[in-house]
Amino acid sequence: MNAYHKKQKLKKRKSIFRKWHRRLGFAASLFLFNLAITGLLLNHYEGLALHTKYLSSEPLLSLYQIKAPKTASCFGDNLQKACQIGRFIYINQSFIQESESNLRLFTALKQQTILVSDKSLQVFTPELKLIDEVIHEDFFQSPVQHWSIHNGQLIAQLHKNVDDYLNEPLYLFDFELFEWNKLDGATLNLNQSNQKVTTLSTEQPVTQAELSALQSLYRQQQITLLRFVQDLHSGRILGFSGQTTNDITAIILLLLAISGFVTWQRRKNIPQDSS
Repeated sequence: MNAYHKKQKLKKRKSIFRKWHRRLGFAASLFLFNLAITGLLLNHYEGLALHTKYLSSEPLLSLYQIKAPKTASCFGDNLQKACQIGRFIYINQSFIQESESNLRLFTALKQQTILVSDKSLQVFTPELKLIDEVIHEDFFQSPVQHWSIHNGQLIAQLHKNVDDYLNEPLYLFDFELFEWNKLDGATLNLNQSNQKVTTLSTEQPVTQAELSALQSLYRQQQITLLRFVQDLHSGRILGFSGQTTNDITAIILLLLAISGFVTWQRRKNIPQDSS
């Protein structure tokens, strides 16, 4: 092989080398762009409140394969309805709180609105601003079977027979002192026909439209924006394939650094023509 052919072969290798260097550089630039943007977001996540905001895009949520509970329980009336799906409680489909305890009662009284679960009683203003909470899960000797309203007063009944008021104790909540008081049926004259207790602990039917809306709300409160950005940064949002792609791209960056150094070194060693 003469000098000419050797020179042409060398030029061809250099051309292929530069072509792949550019291609790898373009692929790596996308990776670096993602790293730069997500890195900035992670560095300032507190100021951006990413840990308190949630991902709401259904296509993006589908990547996490989050499934909402198939059932929900609702209490209240047509004007105001509190529903619990999973551990989230909503009033008129607006998020109120997260609770591991089951919802048992929701109703509006004259001056306040009350929300009762197995764990506690919460008293709200009519505008649904929390006034106070009373924990009662350890107060009652046995699980409450019925929650009732009698002349504007909240009553907890431990017995199963809702009409048998006199044989077992009742508990009356004092809204002034915010405490439960034990009493019997005779104290309230519940045996009088004109003072019947209205039982409010019956669940309201949940329509398919309401259930679908609650399921959507549930899904939209599972992934914080902070976690989403972290998963973008690491590639975990695409699962194993995303992490593998990130690993391969990191290797490409190493190859680019090496090939760039080799190119610079070769150019450095090329003898310059003296004038």
